[in-house]
Amino acid sequence: MTETTRALAQLPSLDVELVHDRTDDGSAERLAIRLTGRPDLKTAARMIEPALLQGLAGSSPWLAAPQTYWAMQQALWRQAMEPWVRLNPFLAPLLPPPDRPDDPK
Repeated sequence: MTETTRALAQLPSLDVELVHDRTDDGSAERLAIRLTGRPDLKTAARMIEPALLQGLAGSSPWLAAPQTYWAMQQALWRQAMEPWVRLNPFLAPLLPPPDRPDDPK
């Protein structure tokens, strides 16, 4: 039997659960992150002030790491999907919004 460690953070519109354990045979380690938005993730994201998270990210690596990871995932998804969108423009809604360097953050 493997030992499981859980951590839960409850924000006003978002629950964040971290689960850390090992596989049954002990050959690998797992870390799962579960986000639960109320009433949905899109609404939860809008309710959390981006400027507040940006300010906290400078002083907390725990907030900076997920933001960096999310930006990287969006860039990779955009890069992977762009050739397909050129072939089929109906796939365009699947692309994340492009980063605009002129946007104030």
